[in-house]
Amino acid sequence: SNHGWIQCYGYHDAIKTDGGDDIADGDSLILSATDKTVDSVASGTAPTHKIIGVAVAADVDADNTVEGFIECL
Repeated sequence: SNHGWIQCYGYHDAIKTDGGDDIADGDSLILSATDKTVDSVASGTAPTHKIIGVAVAADVDADNTVEGFIECL
């Protein structure tokens, strides 16, 4: 059988990104509308999506991941 989990709060060192390679430290993380990963908006920008966390480092382009703190879903 298959088992899995969904992280709802706290730090994670490899949150999957949409591959846009544009996430900076401090950006607000939002869900990507197309591929079940995260994208970002600049901190302080009024987002049109639910913010799910904050990047704590720039994204890792080669892995399409970003370190972040998930606030809530």
